[in-house]
Amino acid sequence: MKKAALLGAAAIALGGLLGVLMARDPGYLLATYDGLAVETSLWFAALILLVAYAVLRLLLFVVGRLLQGKGLFAAWRRNRRSQTAARRTASGLLLLEQGDWDQAKRLLAGAAANVAAPVLNFLGAAQAAHELGAFEERDRFLNQARQADPAAKLAVALLQTRLQITAEQWREARDALLEIQAEAAKHPVVAQRLLRCHEALGDWQALTELAPTLRKAKAVNDAALGALELQAWRRRIEAAEGLGAWEQAPRKLQQDPELVLAAARKMAAANDRGGAEALLREALGRTWSDNLLHLYGSIRSPQPEKQMAAIQGWLRKRPDDGELLLTAGRIALLNADWAKAREFLETSLRINSTPTVQAELGRLLTALGEPRRGGELLAKAVGDLPELPLPSRSG
Repeated sequence: MKKAALLGAAAIALGGLLGVLMARDPGYLLATYDGLAVETSLWFAALILLVAYAVLRLLLFVVGRLLQGKGLFAAWRRNRRSQTAARRTASGLLLLEQGDWDQAKRLLAGAAANVAAPVLNFLGAAQAAHELGAFEERDRFLNQARQADPAAKLAVALLQTRLQITAEQWREARDALLEIQAEAAKHPVVAQRLLRCHEALGDWQALTELAPTLRKAKAVNDAALGALELQAWRRRIEAAEGLGAWEQAPRKLQQDPELVLAAARKMAAANDRGGAEALLREALGRTWSDNLLHLYGSIRSPQPEKQMAAIQGWLRKRPDDGELLLTAGRIALLNADWAKAREFLETSLRINSTPTVQAELGRLLTALGEPRRGGELLAKAVGDLPELPLPSRSG
């Protein structure tokens, strides 16, 4: 209050002083320019300058406020667009979950330009397009997602490959996964999906090469991975690679009866009967397997005495093994020892009267001139028998 009074008193005093000065000497000002002359008192000119300054300041203030208002309006419009885009994005995501693919795609793609994270909109639109079967449009949205956020490259690739696998686009999915494998070699999802692609494409070599990565990434449990790896090596051996793949197989897998069986069959088909017999004999000495035993009984070894010696050694340990006795009978047939073959087969029949034993003994008896009993046994037989030597009618 005192301060205002003091300022008022000072203003009155200053005004009075100026009035005295103006009354005593109004001053004189002459301004000329290009033949134009303006005459006025000094005090009036000062007043004009003061008013002009005040008007200029007022104009600058008004212009500033107008410009600021324009900026605020632009900001308001941007905020309005962002809010609308956010609502459309939320609606699009809900529709995506509800299965309204077309409307979800339109909302998500249309709002992408005005949201903070457009990559999410493009990913959602890609999924909707995929569900509509519009694969080209799906891939276009995925490319837009990559461009919108290069840091999301892995996430985009994972969605892309998931959708491609769903559509059984195995080659496309494999190629996309191989592109990111260098950057995410130990990523369990990448490894799992590569496994699915290799398996679907029958690329067994690629699958066996991927197995160490799968094991390090713990992408598949050990039992499942072991079964897949075994299947892949077996397929490689059965295919054109043949024994080359057998030699490349891990030593641990070379102990597996299933893989030994595949390799022995490949050797026998390549007329390496000695190699097949030795491989089977070694495997049977390590792990007993009826499948290996059946194959062993159909191979005509170039050293039949060694083959029969192996059989007799196993029979000492397994005298009541019907399958082993059947195999012994077949090897005796391969060695043209008809009496021994009959003895083994008759014993096998008493222990385990299977249709296979009945058929094998039945055709031997028929060939030996006992058609009645041979025919009775053959009548009970099912399936095919391996081609083996048989005695002539006179034998």
